[in-house]
Amino acid sequence: MLNDTKIKQLKPQDKTYRVADQGGLCIEVRPSGSKLWRFRYRYLGTAKMISLGEYPVITLAQARQKTLEQKSLLDQNIDPSQNRQEEKAKIKLNQACTFQNIAVEWFEKRKARRSESYRRSIEKAFEKDIFPTIGKKDIKNITAYDVLQMQEKTMKRISKQNNYGTGEATAILNRQIVSQVSYYLNSYVNEVVTRESKSDTLAA
Repeated sequence: MLNDTKIKQLKPQDKTYRVADQGGLCIEVRPSGSKLWRFRYRYLGTAKMISLGEYPVITLAQARQKTLEQKSLLDQNIDPSQNRQEEKAKIKLNQACTFQNIAVEWFEKRKARRSESYRRSIEKAFEKDIFPTIGKKDIKNITAYDVLQMQEKTMKRISKQNNYGTGEATAILNRQIVSQVSYYLNSYVNEVVTRESKSDTLAA
């Protein structure tokens, strides 16, 4: 078992190494000299490991308490790594993310692979119809009614212009853009959860 004296005496080496405490808890000493708490466990037959923080910010007593908390999750058949990533995802989704900010991020990742005409059409949709209506709203709070209102405003705008038709096709396109941006956010969060969970598994 570890104690503070033993931990302080651990010196960095050329390669990262770990020293066990108890119950799956160990401390990882890196070549830089930093010391990180790790909890090693098995879930459904797979070896995994998660970080519990850095020593001495997280004390030995605190690391042992965190270990007990992870074991409590395992007793409930909950994977601590997956649980942590889901909590991170919830935090991200609970943050105030305006539709405009997420839409711009979505567009920036796509535009290099698209034609100039496509880029112009998206930029026009953002500028004239989508952002003025729902751009400042939190993307998680946008409802079907909000999207319907945006479509109606789009059609009113276009119908006022001679020879531009009813605007229904443009309104439908705008609705599809909104749907793609919302899907992008949800896919991104799910990807982060999966990627970080795999990273924890490989680190073990």
